[in-house]
Amino acid sequence: MLESRQLSQDTATSSTPLMSAPPTTTAPNPATLNGLPLFYDEDPLLQMPSTTAAGYAILLSAGDLTISFPALTDGNVVDACFGYNAHSTTGNVADVKAAIKNTKEGLRKLTQGEQQGAVDAYERVFEVVKEYSEAVNDAGVIKCCKEGEIRRMAREELLMAFVGVNVKKD
Repeated sequence: MLESRQLSQDTATSSTPLMSAPPTTTAPNPATLNGLPLFYDEDPLLQMPSTTAAGYAILLSAGDLTISFPALTDGNVVDACFGYNAHSTTGNVADVKAAIKNTKEGLRKLTQGEQQGAVDAYERVFEVVKEYSEAVNDAGVIKCCKEGEIRRMAREELLMAFVGVNVKKD
């Protein structure tokens, strides 16, 4: 498993895998740009099947920025992080499309040096989704008691994935 990234000097976390690290925050995705959610929508993202998340993680781990970064800005990777696909969408379609467009436009403004950080962040996101899915499945019959804690830990990991990815307003 990939290890946790440090959120800040004040909220340092252990570098242990997702499902064994204590959460340091329970706030939803605070990142916004132009008043729209940025990077992902937690609810549909965590509903993604682990096999789908694994496929996206493999795509982004190709090691070739000329393939992986356009997968974010011109492909459907970001779309999936907002629960959007051609067959079904979670939430208001217009709002979801606006958030996707906003995120992709923000990512396109990253310098070449910053692009790898964005790819790494999204790769980590898909690893978190896989770990979340596995942890919920492993909880078995006590899922109802454990899911909240598992989700809090996943939320922390999602937030930490984007530390250092600085998308700028116009």
